Amino acid sequence: MVFIGLIAYTVTLLRVGPETFAAALKAQTGLDSQEAVKAAESAGFPGRFLLPATMLGLVFTYMNFIGFNSSVYASGEIKEVQKSQIIAITGSIVVFGFIAWLAYQATYYGMGGTLIGALPYLWAVGDPAYKLPFADGPFFMLLFQYAAGSKALYNFVMICWSAMILGAILTYVAITVRLVFAWSFDRVVPTALSKVDSRYNSPYMALIFVTVIAIILQAAWLWTPLLSYFAYAVFGWMIAQIIAAISGIVFPLRRKDIWDKSPSIVRAKVGSVPVLGILGVLTIIVSAWLAYGSMSPALVGTINPIILVFTFGLFALALVIYAASSLYHRRVGIPLELTFKEIPPE
Repeated sequence: MVFIGLIAYTVTLLRVGPETFAAALKAQTGLDSQEAVKAAESAGFPGRFLLPATMLGLVFTYMNFIGFNSSVYASGEIKEVQKSQIIAITGSIVVFGFIAWLAYQATYYGMGGTLIGALPYLWAVGDPAYKLPFADGPFFMLLFQYAAGSKALYNFVMICWSAMILGAILTYVAITVRLVFAWSFDRVVPTALSKVDSRYNSPYMALIFVTVIAIILQAAWLWTPLLSYFAYAVFGWMIAQIIAAISGIVFPLRRKDIWDKSPSIVRAKVGSVPVLGILGVLTIIVSAWLAYGSMSPALVGTINPIILVFTFGLFALALVIYAASSLYHRRVGIPLELTFKEIPPE
């Protein structure tokens, strides 16, 4: 369904072209494209390639690719994992990369690249030349309605794009269930959450728990400002990536006994340096840049100290949960630390 919508979107914009789009935009909104570009340039819009701006823009691009490695959380249940994981992760990135490239190329051709840059700039600086009815910004999916020519085509493409979002949500639900099951299996959270149905071999308690939490958060998103406190989620995600990268760097040194038993692809080296360590360093560099870029005014506006404290508070909450679980299990004679001394059984 996503590909059908992408094809309809691309063909429409290639057929329309920037001149026809500009005419439709003026007819329906009163916004003159040439005047909008001139106003943006007068307000400071460069209208050309700038490396610093492009590097910051990569943050948004990367955000679209977050999660494509999440299948590693379920890798313990995957057959021929060394082969299938490489194919799955790289293949999904290539496919989605093509989708993103085609969508952007069609947008820049059909609507005009300079105009697509000028309109968000006018919106961001609050210039009165921005006359579009989109208070949250002129996203190109919204602008597509002026190229579509009919509400039916526009609504159809929107439904197709929405299917991709729903698919992504289902993926995160599946991964979250796997995480809850793993936490429960390791006794960090109540072991009842790792119960498995004897007939279908599914972690039904974790499924029920995640479903209930998802419904609660959905209600909170609709009727409370709770989810606005996750505005710095990318920043928090990058912190988690840095922690994982550090673990990869010290793994060959800290747990050489496990390292020596790892598959050959894990133990690969460049000279005497483990490839895992090199990737860890690169991950730290990229994650640090993305963490910085995700907090730029262009993405989050003025930094809100309360939301920042909330973001770090989630990490603190995780430490509190682990500490409380560790103290409890130590009292009952089951040291929680022993759970992580060996690779868990498949």
